[in-house]
Amino acid sequence: MSGVSEAPAGQTDRGAASSGEAEISAHRWFNNPVFKLKDDREVLLFFFTLGANEAGKESLRTAEKLNRLCDNPKRVVIGLTTAPASQVERFIKQHHIRFTVGSGSRSATAFRVEKFPTVLRIDRRRPGSDEPSLHVVQTVAWVSLNAEAIDGLVDSTAASTDSTSLPTSGEGNPWTRRFSSLQEMDVIDLMNFIEDVESDREYQGWSRAAAVRVLSEAAPKEDFLEFAAARLAVESNARVRCNLKYYMDVVSGLRKDDEGQSVSAKAFLAFRDDPEQESWAPVRAYQAIGEQERANWRRLLDVYHGHFADDPANTLVRRMVVEDLWHRCTDDIQVRNALMEVISTDPDASIRMIAAMGLTKKCATGDIEAAEFLEAMAEIEPNLKGTRPMLEYAAGRIRTGETHADDLPVANP
Repeated sequence: MSGVSEAPAGQTDRGAASSGEAEISAHRWFNNPVFKLKDDREVLLFFFTLGANEAGKESLRTAEKLNRLCDNPKRVVIGLTTAPASQVERFIKQHHIRFTVGSGSRSATAFRVEKFPTVLRIDRRRPGSDEPSLHVVQTVAWVSLNAEAIDGLVDSTAASTDSTSLPTSGEGNPWTRRFSSLQEMDVIDLMNFIEDVESDREYQGWSRAAAVRVLSEAAPKEDFLEFAAARLAVESNARVRCNLKYYMDVVSGLRKDDEGQSVSAKAFLAFRDDPEQESWAPVRAYQAIGEQERANWRRLLDVYHGHFADDPANTLVRRMVVEDLWHRCTDDIQVRNALMEVISTDPDASIRMIAAMGLTKKCATGDIEAAEFLEAMAEIEPNLKGTRPMLEYAAGRIRTGETHADDLPVANP
């Protein structure tokens, strides 16, 4: 591939490196080192600058968006800056940056980056080869993502919070093709697929969970219930396990298959599409709060309790507050306690899920009180396909510190 013949919507064609190798390098790496990257991940390179000028402020805003993408197992974010290690280390700590960051990097020159911040999407495959490369050679292209494209990545992740099948759509998308292939399987093939953990490892349980739904519609009632009960006894993936429970209830007539998007998830997308609508005034007011206030846990809790109504605008404000609690606030103990309160009291399934995700960042490994709390809340959680898997996963991660990929429900609201 010598270049990108046509840039996708929201992207700018950058072509290939003009000569030699465009190397991803830095003087010092923070968080996960580059050499540990999974071979099959999409790579987003984030070139940024630090400082109080407009470029520095825009870099921070972009970093906060990219921070929400780095847990996706199919994508890795790498930040590169010329700033020294001491400044980068302080930046990471202050803003809870979770993606890989390289300080003292000169890679911007190799990638012909002239404006900061810039985000590049990298294709690391050499033409005619399935072997990836940690260097982007001359014949490998990249495209620059503008703010709209970055927002689209974040929004598509958030929209999948309450997804009942796969997290993305579109005929050309591999997730969609994989789900379509499930619908073509017979009952025996579906059962074998659900039992084959290894074949679904890269999808972290998404496709096996989707297969449970397809099987519940294709198999005779008694056959499905017998299979699901047997599989439930040995299944370790939280998302698959919860789908088994959910569709056993559906097939048994104990509930309807009506677990759709939460109020906050719908509000998130509606606000994105028309933020100036009069009904979103409370959301705009919250967004206008200063950066320091949005990093103050006491102030955030006051806002949270002041918007405890079930209409879309107030629900979306609570969702934003909970995200800010664990993304911006540094008092881990107070944030931990606040997130536990949210999980036990908030009526919105997505907000409870986001709070559980936050606990995995704010609780120390071995926090038995938090782990037992999450396990107890999972037992009574009504949202089986979205929130309960996250509660179970968070409990296990806090209890042991382990982050097994095949046990992680991929839902980054």
